[in-house]
Amino acid sequence: MTWILLAVFLAFMTLQFMAFWFFVAFVPGLLTPSQLADFEQRLAFPGVFGAVFGHVNGLGGIFAVVLAAGFVGGDYGWGTLRTYLPRQPNRTRYLLAKLAALLLALLAAMLIALACGALLAVLFGTSLGTSMPTVASIIQLPLAMLRALLVLLPYVLITIAATVYGRSLIVGLVVGILFQLVDIALGVVALVAQLGGVWQMLYQLMIQANIATLTNLNSTAFGLDPAAINQRFDPAPLPPPVQAIIVIVIYCASFLATALWSFQRHDITSGT
Repeated sequence: MTWILLAVFLAFMTLQFMAFWFFVAFVPGLLTPSQLADFEQRLAFPGVFGAVFGHVNGLGGIFAVVLAAGFVGGDYGWGTLRTYLPRQPNRTRYLLAKLAALLLALLAAMLIALACGALLAVLFGTSLGTSMPTVASIIQLPLAMLRALLVLLPYVLITIAATVYGRSLIVGLVVGILFQLVDIALGVVALVAQLGGVWQMLYQLMIQANIATLTNLNSTAFGLDPAAINQRFDPAPLPPPVQAIIVIVIYCASFLATALWSFQRHDITSGT
């Protein structure tokens, strides 16, 4: 399942880059000057890296939820958890090891996606006079990867918590995807946040607002302007980066604590 998810993810990313190239090369008149410039940047270095991270924290969030549900929930469905725990009865260590392996898999997927994105930039950006990535842009990649991973972490952890609580892959998958969709839908609250005061404070405590701060940083770090495509994007109500990191870490800690608490209390049933 892991390789299938990665292949589908890369296929969608390739289609996205093909769409950028098609509009720039064949129908540039359909785009505004700012949109045309943004598409050209996404097809060249270093903008391609920002585009890849946007894809990772966009559609990649759903793939991360599916992977997390299968990675943890599969042990319930197949009954293998009952054979693991007698060998390593420390449930906390088992679940943390699962999480560590999952995060390493996500980091590896990001590296593969960045390599694929760089290849696509060379392929589609040749006609645009694309250049090789600069040393400065490469140096920024590790920090950008950590930001992208932190964006995915709340969705991964709430999926794991739901999977452990429901002792089912399906429960974790449904809760993880619903949580992500509801969180994205609540992004419209940003309009209310423009009123300032308590409304802005409440908005800045939501996961979506803090995630938007980090995704915006990953875009601007590689020369992209999020407002070029989404004219309604307004970074003013977003929390500062330090606050965004703290709030996301608090959410992640609460989801992880819930998962560990549920895993310690629940009996392990046999697989189906």
